[in-house]
Amino acid sequence: MSAVAKRLLPQKGELWQHVKTGGQYYIREIGKLQSKRAKFDMQECAIYSAKNEDCIWIRPLEDFVDMQDNNCPRFFKVKN
Repeated sequence: MSAVAKRLLPQKGELWQHVKTGGQYYIREIGKLQSKRAKFDMQECAIYSAKNEDCIWIRPLEDFVDMQDNNCPRFFKVKN
């Protein structure tokens, strides 16, 4: 079972926090990556922005919900 299937998936409008940096990010959309590289083509991605910045970030969904080497998630959902 993939990391995506095992973890809670982000949804549009939710607030998530990066474990290592403590930064908080709003999920703007879940999109698909179009790439010439078959490995990445049509991979679902989290599209998110920092709570206090204008920068938009895009990360493959599998990486967004991935567990780190220390068995901690990369991001966790902030309770509303």
